[in-house]
Amino acid sequence: MSQSKTESLNPSVKSQGQQKRKVVRLHPLAYAVILASCAPSLYAQSQPEIEEIIVRSTATGTGIRGIAPVGSPSISISREELLESPVRNAAEIITEMPQGSQLNSGIANASGGNGGGARGLNLRGLGTNASLLLINGHRPVGQGISTVAPDPGAIPFAAIERVEAVMDGVSSIYGSDAVAGVVNFILRNDFEGVDVKLSGQSGLQDGRQIDIVAGRNFANANVMFGLTEERMDAMNTNERDYLMQDLRPYGGADNRLTTPYAGTPGTIVLRNRTMFGIPSSFTGVTDPTTGLKRPTLAEVNALRGQPNLADSGDYTTYRGEEDNTKAFARVRVDLNDTLQLTYTGLLGVRTTRNDGNSSLALNITPNSPYYIPGLATAGQSYTIRYNVADAGVPWPITTSETTINQFVDAEQDIGEWLLRGSFFAGSTDGDDINRPEANNAALTTDPAGTPAGYKNYAEFGNNPEWFNPYLATPQAGLADHLIGTTIRMGEQKQRGTRVGLEGPIWDLPGGTARLNVGAEYVWSTHWNKLNQDVRFYDKTNYVLRDTRINREVKSVYGEVYIPVVDTANAMPWVQKLVLNISARHDDYSDFGKTTNPRIGLSWDVNETVSLRASAGTAFRAPSLDQINPGVNSTLTRGTIQVNSALTGEFPLTIPSTGTTDIFVRGGRNPDLGPEEADMWSAGIDLTPEMFDGFRSSITYYNVKYQDRIENVPNASSALNSVANRQLYAPYITPISQPAGCTDGVLKTYHPLFQKFLNMEGTRFAGGPGDCDVVAIYDQGLQNVGSVNQSGVDVQASYNWMNDLGLWRVSGNVAKILELDRTLIEGGAWFEVLDIIGWQTSLRSNVRLSWSGENWNAALTSKLEGGFTNNATPTVGGVKIPTQEVGSWATLDATVAYTAPENGSWMSGFNATLGVQNLTDKQPPIVLNGSLAIDPNVHNPFGRIWRLELSKRFQ
Repeated sequence: MSQSKTESLNPSVKSQGQQKRKVVRLHPLAYAVILASCAPSLYAQSQPEIEEIIVRSTATGTGIRGIAPVGSPSISISREELLESPVRNAAEIITEMPQGSQLNSGIANASGGNGGGARGLNLRGLGTNASLLLINGHRPVGQGISTVAPDPGAIPFAAIERVEAVMDGVSSIYGSDAVAGVVNFILRNDFEGVDVKLSGQSGLQDGRQIDIVAGRNFANANVMFGLTEERMDAMNTNERDYLMQDLRPYGGADNRLTTPYAGTPGTIVLRNRTMFGIPSSFTGVTDPTTGLKRPTLAEVNALRGQPNLADSGDYTTYRGEEDNTKAFARVRVDLNDTLQLTYTGLLGVRTTRNDGNSSLALNITPNSPYYIPGLATAGQSYTIRYNVADAGVPWPITTSETTINQFVDAEQDIGEWLLRGSFFAGSTDGDDINRPEANNAALTTDPAGTPAGYKNYAEFGNNPEWFNPYLATPQAGLADHLIGTTIRMGEQKQRGTRVGLEGPIWDLPGGTARLNVGAEYVWSTHWNKLNQDVRFYDKTNYVLRDTRINREVKSVYGEVYIPVVDTANAMPWVQKLVLNISARHDDYSDFGKTTNPRIGLSWDVNETVSLRASAGTAFRAPSLDQINPGVNSTLTRGTIQVNSALTGEFPLTIPSTGTTDIFVRGGRNPDLGPEEADMWSAGIDLTPEMFDGFRSSITYYNVKYQDRIENVPNASSALNSVANRQLYAPYITPISQPAGCTDGVLKTYHPLFQKFLNMEGTRFAGGPGDCDVVAIYDQGLQNVGSVNQSGVDVQASYNWMNDLGLWRVSGNVAKILELDRTLIEGGAWFEVLDIIGWQTSLRSNVRLSWSGENWNAALTSKLEGGFTNNATPTVGGVKIPTQEVGSWATLDATVAYTAPENGSWMSGFNATLGVQNLTDKQPPIVLNGSLAIDPNVHNPFGRIWRLELSKRFQ
């Protein structure tokens, strides 16, 4: 990674296929850079070519040509540096940065079927929606179906020239989402030739990939196309013991008991959570009315407390199969000396397949012929948990998503000014849920054979023996009548236009001041539909949700660059002094207006020391999927860990695991407001002359992030201590179900439940055990409190030559100094620094690389700092003490050979061998509820080898 005070300029000259254009007046330093880079071309011409030089590109974080973002810490990763890492997924490029984060990114989490393989972008751990993704300076359409977020993984790796990241709030330039910073993927440009790359990955998840890039220069144009085809095989959950439900080998709980997840034959569960195994064979008793056979009370009582259990990890994939097709096209045309048009198009098609699981909960009512009298309290139903997988019924979970982004850019020289216009359009459509679903209508009304009045009975020709839940053998008709399908599909579209004007406004002693002004209009829409056929006995299709929401945003912005001091008026201790002021006003059709200013200052003290600082405000508008309750607003029944000191208020329903049953409200919220942030940073850059090849940068930053939109953070910790109970008090309320409560009859439930049930878009199926619930937890999206974060970033590098070749050692360290938050506005502040569920305070990368005549190699050490795990589970009625998790250091390595360009058939050939986690170091054990690792910090994938062969044809 490299960090620079001045963005490299990309001059275009006639010999490179550009037309002659009028020179743009620039800072004297910019002239020097241009002249130096173009010296060979200028020397070869018979007349001065200065008029043919044109600077069009702008650095990330500014709209003014030829400058870096003033005062902001920035990072640039070249393609050469990208290739030094074994990572080939654009999303993982960011999580590998110490300033990035794996937190909630989906990189190491089980995809589970609902994420569709999406990978998030999260800078500084402030949230996947607080970091702005750009492609060549353009905001792409969001990825996802029900949850919309930027997904760098949709960008073809073969198309990336470099990655630029500005670690600062830049809403004054880009508008919403640029709170923690912005990451801009710059695509390859003016490529000529054909580049073919074949690669394969070997590890717990094998894969293969082919990349093809082809381009050609014409007299006044360049055309480039690219294609990536990627296939990843599945990784089974049982590849790692610490991913299984039964975590007793690691000192954790046996989570097979929580559901419970039934073996074969199944398990009987009473309302008081007493469990019985079902005997594999039984003499049984025959119902005198129907002639149906069931075990006797004595046969079942003999297995009291001995449930038949299986582990869902033996039936599921942790990461499923994934197919990715990514294509891009880029066409640049110079229509004349002053007008240039560029078209950029990207296509991403992603499909995934996971093996899921289910343990059906069959409700056995007192009037069922399968009811065992005397087993449960008189008049109460009980549940039989039944293993679907062992019954031969697959549980595939598939997703698909297609994303298209198109950008058309026009640039017109008007004297010394540049008029820029853009049109952009994008769409994402597909489904993020396509899976089997238990037919709750049948299961909760006793599918096990009550003859009178049930559709499922009539469908089997009034044969009461079509399904016997006590049998271990597979039974025909199970999949057809007790299992249905859920499909959630969606579409989002974005289109808009932007026009801007940039150029000089006045001459100052320190150079030429420049101005960039413009306006932007964006229209977007989000549509979501959810179909099920599991709400009625006959599996009639039912549309649970069909909702669309639109938004318009009108914006104006301005930025001025003021060079106060430069070479012409330099003085001791002030070699250069530059000021940048910018502001943007956004008018949203659905929640109002916002204005965000920013000021940046850069000061070169001398050739060795440079200082910089910036301050501004930023915001994030709630995304369309977040404010549309029709997308997903739910009530579910779950469990939560309860501290022993709180059991008087929240009685335990499962004493062995220290948990109690709760209703959980989740989903969207139409009343969300925007998030707002104030931030400032200050830094120093050092390039000492006495250490030629050495450079370093230190940045201090401070972010105050208010009105955060999120689900209640670390929700599982709400009752694991008395202190947390007080912090989470606004969100979790104890209840006592009325005496007349009847499972599945929603109108008999507690009045507070009725309030949540009546919220727009909310749905709840109801079922056995509802009347045991002792609390309601509002975990759904809301503007939840504030976060204050401050920290220090340090980057340093040193290059040197010796007889062996060119060497480079570089380091990047991100250290969070303060991380505090509130859970409600005006509430008490509490520290979450190095607490599970939050960004670890220390992350670093250190790389040693070497390049010789035809070989190069790199070794990278990555460190994830330690943290405190206060979300430990209760095992056997005793809560595991708070755990101090140590740091985790891993090594990545690459070695590559590039054939010499000697005209032979090997010219343009490259072979690269890379490995992630070279020593196969396992992640620390982190017991937190149902898991024994923390996938927000670590990953379970172990050593991954990658072999890459490429050939470039001219």
